[in-house]
Amino acid sequence: MNTPNVYIAMSTYNGEKYLEAQIQSILNQTYPNIKILIRDDGSNDSTLKILKSHEKKHESIKVFSGKNKGVIESFMTLLDKIPEDADFTGFSDQDDVWFKDKVERAVSFLSQKDQSLPLMYFSRLNIVDNNLNFLHESQKINKISFENSLLENIATGCTILLNKKAVQILRGKKTDYSKLKMHDAWIYTVISAFGTIVYDNSPSINYRQHENNLIGSSKGFKFWQQRFERFKKNNKETRKQIEEFLKVYLHELPEEKKQEISFFLKMAGHKNVFKRFFYALNFKPQRQSELDSLIFRFLIVMNRI
Repeated sequence: MNTPNVYIAMSTYNGEKYLEAQIQSILNQTYPNIKILIRDDGSNDSTLKILKSHEKKHESIKVFSGKNKGVIESFMTLLDKIPEDADFTGFSDQDDVWFKDKVERAVSFLSQKDQSLPLMYFSRLNIVDNNLNFLHESQKINKISFENSLLENIATGCTILLNKKAVQILRGKKTDYSKLKMHDAWIYTVISAFGTIVYDNSPSINYRQHENNLIGSSKGFKFWQQRFERFKKNNKETRKQIEEFLKVYLHELPEEKKQEISFFLKMAGHKNVFKRFFYALNFKPQRQSELDSLIFRFLIVMNRI
């Protein structure tokens, strides 16, 4: 029996500090059949030199370089380069450390599912500091659905693995990448609309949370201030991505999902406050947190979506 081919897409940008550890953790995987495609997004440090050195030493590594496009377009460009013989495709950041069985476990999860459907696997994370000291596990996921994907991203890209059908439905589209919140948020929405999401509640990587963006580090007034600012920013990004999704997949979406999205876009921004209020009361899409869902309903009423 042949071992399925796994390709890992990695995008780098000025990642010299932690890049070696990340690449080594992929090379050390227990899964035997992995190839790594890396695109450097216009680094001006020694990142490209490090990548070229690994490319010379390892036949499984192929490096591309180009001008800076930003992380979303860089990853989506790599997705278009995945060969047809790829059975599964994953993504890697430049500064994490993977558990040795990460790929093997993900392949095992997806291999048990119907490969005629687009499939996406993702897992929980161990949040660590710059020196890989454990901080906490990422939030446990309770709600996985297309409706949830419209409001928030629950799948961290570096834990994702896609099957062949998922890659096919994602690439080759005329997508305005400036409208996307992030590549993993886009993937979650697309695959939840057309396929199946597989969640692994056990962490599969050590995910570095750097000092400038520590999760849950604020308390009191500052915590709520940051939460509100995040909501304002996310709401604008959410609407743009939903509009782009509807445009790109308009002719492939089931009629029910098409109407659901169109109704949300119409009612969440309706000029009549009473119509927004009644829509918010019956709003179906849910966030992981009940409090966040309540805030989202309030923001619909306030015409902030």
